[in-house]
Amino acid sequence: MKNNISKGVFTELVEEFGKKSSFDMFMELDDILKITTDGQKIIRSTGSSVEANHINSSIRNKVNNRFVDIKQEYGRIIRSQEFRQILDKLVALETEMIQSRCFLNIDVKLGITKRVIKSGEKVEYVIARAPFYRPGYVRSELTVYMGGIQELGNDLDKLRNDKKFMSNAYEELRDAMIKEMRL
Repeated sequence: MKNNISKGVFTELVEEFGKKSSFDMFMELDDILKITTDGQKIIRSTGSSVEANHINSSIRNKVNNRFVDIKQEYGRIIRSQEFRQILDKLVALETEMIQSRCFLNIDVKLGITKRVIKSGEKVEYVIARAPFYRPGYVRSELTVYMGGIQELGNDLDKLRNDKKFMSNAYEELRDAMIKEMRL
């Protein structure tokens, strides 16, 4: 369950920068499946008799008409101002809940990352990271730079066992979370 600490329900539904909302993707399925709602699409009948073809066509028309009505009602609801306001409020509340869970369960992980500095030189850094949800970010984690491997070394097991280092990493992540949460 800890892997899902930075996942939400409503936060996954709404549109973000570079990502369509789940509602829009759901509504666009008809285009992908090439479903028409004009009743003109020809469907092969699985029955061989004229009566079976007529029943298939009659049922298909009923389903098609109902589908059109349901899709229109669904579209009206999800595009309504009232629904949008409720959804925005749920997203805001859920975001705070997810961030609070992450803050209350800071799980520090260490890693090494490479960066190219202005001179073109590649420098390796020790990073500390923890799960944390931030709307608009691809990764649901927060990362802080702890220092270069020149001064800290690259033995992550040794650093994990260093209580003072891990306490410092925890505090850095905690402070970054507090800043993100605007506390």
